[in-house]
Amino acid sequence: MQAYNYDPVTKIFWGATPCQKSPLEEGVYLLPANSTFDAPPELSENEVAVFNNGGWEVAYDYRGKEIYLKNDSRKTDVIKHLNAVLPDEWTMIAPPDNEKRYVMFDEEWEEYQKTPTELFAEYDTAMENYLDDTRCRRGYTKREPSDYISSAVDRWRQDALDWIAFRDSVLVYAQGVENAILAGEIAPSMDEFILNMPVVTWTYE
Repeated sequence: MQAYNYDPVTKIFWGATPCQKSPLEEGVYLLPANSTFDAPPELSENEVAVFNNGGWEVAYDYRGKEIYLKNDSRKTDVIKHLNAVLPDEWTMIAPPDNEKRYVMFDEEWEEYQKTPTELFAEYDTAMENYLDDTRCRRGYTKREPSDYISSAVDRWRQDALDWIAFRDSVLVYAQGVENAILAGEIAPSMDEFILNMPVVTWTYE
């Protein structure tokens, strides 16, 4: 005679053990705590048997499985409960790449296409970082080179002129990229955008 055991808290079936015969009653077997003589039902993948109200029930078990937000695949969560009802905005289908943003249409992932506003904000940030890095490498860590446009020191005054010409060329370049995108051209990647930035030429080495 077998006893079918279940967890005392979750009531989930975890295994079967042989029953011992009762020393007092002929033909009677002792049933351990948290067990039943009834065998659990056959289960499919991602199912578990749960002993409720004196009988076995089948529950869906996706605990620990990662889920993804349909409008931004980079946002994830983990299923924590049995028979969890997945909200419509989430899916268990993994995206092709965890680093990129995908959105789901008709249960298929498509790579997210940024709006011009989003693209331009990213380009502007990259441009400002590029300008800051160039300025700092010249040694202007606290002030803009253009602050020295009226300096009596030739080198600093020339750096200011060089910087203004460079900064203007970067701004014109970035504006040209944005105008081209608005006109229907393919947006360059961030690496391409930065790679094609104008380079500063300092009069004094």
